[in-house]
This record gives sequence, structure tokens and C-alpha cells, in this order.
Amino acid sequence: MGSEQLSPTLAQACGLLAVDDSFAESARKIEHLFGESVCETTVERLVHQVGAVSTQQQDHQYEHFQARRQAPAAKAQPQRLYVSVDGTTAHERDGWHEAKIGCIYWEDQRFQRHAYYVGRFCDSQTFGWHLWLAACRWGLRGAVEVVYLGDGAAWIRHEHDRHFQRAVFIVDWYHASEHLWDCGKALFGEGTALTQQWVQERLSLLWDGQTRTLLETLQTQRRGHRGRKRQALDDLIRYLATHEEQMRYDVFRDRDYDIGSGSVEGACKHVIGKRLKPSGMIWTRPGSSATLALRITWLNGEWQTFWRSHPMTA
Repeated sequence: MGSEQLSPTLAQACGLLAVDDSFAESARKIEHLFGESVCETTVERLVHQVGAVSTQQQDHQYEHFQARRQAPAAKAQPQRLYVSVDGTTAHERDGWHEAKIGCIYWEDQRFQRHAYYVGRFCDSQTFGWHLWLAACRWGLRGAVEVVYLGDGAAWIRHEHDRHFQRAVFIVDWYHASEHLWDCGKALFGEGTALTQQWVQERLSLLWDGQTRTLLETLQTQRRGHRGRKRQALDDLIRYLATHEEQMRYDVFRDRDYDIGSGSVEGACKHVIGKRLKPSGMIWTRPGSSATLALRITWLNGEWQTFWRSHPMTA
């Protein structure tokens, strides 16, 4: 690393600390642990360099697939594979930008749970390909059942239709519930007994898979409202009608499927929020991308394999 000449061991230590802490805090811990004075800028440049290598390695895997059209060999053989998808934002110098994140998870024959993360600042089409390649590596094509969980956003639906058509698509229960709560608050105000009662009655219908009855009830109710309240009802009706097939929660529960995307919601906070979204933190795109790539390398248990590729000399 230039004039600092970090040893591979010290470089790994800097990178490992920096996937959890700020560059300044990582430098301070290095001095405490090793008695070595490493400045904040050196830690930042190291993360930018090796994190960019991690991203390039992912890109090379995609390019290899595009050239040969051969999916990667499966490393696991789950009976049921979950693919959970969401997006969250990070503050960069020109504003807030979305990072897309996926959590692929499954249970092995001993009922031990495994999870693998995919996360990038990129367009949905590029992300979809990386998500699909990762899912293939963890048994997508051989799994008996595949379940795709998301909040129903247009890009999430599109990537399901592009790469995961045979998967059962479930709109996350908690996101669906939020839409009912938003409408109830618009109709009766936040924190009122009427809102609570109105929402709970309609949540019961949704929980039991009675989306058709729920839609008919809402259609009847909208006739008695104008302006902002009618708009709130129209928005909810549109949302439910669009995702009716993905809201058969009674059927999904009978099949013992997860109906909440807690895994990827947790990933948004744990993978991205914890490191990229502390108060006042503003990133450059190279910095956010490299730090995210390196953090995911650690969380996915690929740290040693990655460093054996000698990323500092790449």
C-alpha cells in the first residue's frame, strides 16, 4: 500500500475491522491491537482497493457465465430454497441511492440454517443476474421448492419473472400490512381506536387469504369518500389487486412457507445499515461499493478464500 508497505496480515486486520467500524475507528484499533500506527486514509484506501477487487471478481463470474452460458455448479442441495429481495438507501455525496440486496437461505438435512447475501449498488437487471448466479450456486436448479419473497416493488416482480419463474412468489406479510395501516391512518387518523379496528378487521381477511372479499369491501367503502381518503383507498385497492396471487397467505401457511421477509429486512439493517448508514456518514460511490463488497465477503464466510487471491496485488 504505497509508502506504508502494509504487510498482508496487517492489511487483512485493517480490512476486517473496517467492515464493521469507520475507517478512523479501525485505524485507532489497529494501533491498540498491534502497536502499529496506520492512518485513517490508509485504511480507507485499502478498503477501496481490495473491495473493488471483490466486486471485479463477481463481475468476472458473470462475464464467464455470459461467455459460456453455463450456470455454476451447486454447492448445496436444499429441498426448499428461499430467495428474499429488498432495497435500501445509503447517503452518497449527490444524494441518497438505493443498494439492492438479496438473502438466499435454506436448511440442510440437519435442519441447520444457512444464509448467503448478495448486495450491490446497480440497476435491477444487473442485480438480478448476480442474484440468480448466487442462487444457482446454492441449489436453485435442484431444489424441490423455491420461494421468492419481496415487497412487491416493480423491479422485484420483474426479476422474479426473469429469473425465478418457477418459484412461489410471496408478497411479504409485513409490507402488505403496512399498506393497510397507511390507508387506515388516512381514513381515521393515526393512533385512533377506529383505525385500529378498521385495520385489524381487514388484516384478518388478508391473513385468511380472502383478498377477493377484502377488495369488494374496499370497493364499496370508496364510494362514500372523496379527495384524499378516496385516493388512499384507490391506492390500497390497486396494490391488493396487483398482488392478489402473491397474497394467498392461508395457502402459504398450510405449506409451511415463510410469509415474512425478515431475513432480507434484517440484511438491509445488518449488512448495509450497520456500516453504511450511521448518522452523518456520506459516501462516494467507489467507497460505498467497495465497503459493501468487502463486508459481504466477510459475512458470507469467504474472507480467507478472498485473501488467498492476493487482492492487494491485483
